Amino acid sequence: MSHVLAAMFYSSALMVVVVLTKFVATLDPAVRELILTRDLSQYVVVPMSPIEIFGSILVLAAVILIVVKLVPLIKMVHEVGRLRALLIIAVAGVVDELYGWFVCMPFVAEMVKSTTKA
Repeated sequence: MSHVLAAMFYSSALMVVVVLTKFVATLDPAVRELILTRDLSQYVVVPMSPIEIFGSILVLAAVILIVVKLVPLIKMVHEVGRLRALLIIAVAGVVDELYGWFVCMPFVAEMVKSTTKA
């Protein structure tokens, strides 16, 4: 039980790195507009701004660092091999992105819209 609690605290401390790097990626006004409208047809991926490129590189580096740090931890806590530990991390990443797209982004967009109407 103590290993599980230590793992929870350790992995939650790494979430700060992801949140800060995602914040850098959303500094571009085009990304903010995408979050508000959720209209992907206007968002062109190829001509990315330097802010988006830098933010994406930071997010990628943070994710790689976190995966490298969490694989041994997940192996110890769940008593599984490396491949299953990577699968656990992949499922958690997919769930995090789905939560961000379907729950967090609409919530933030609604908050921004309600504050700008007032």
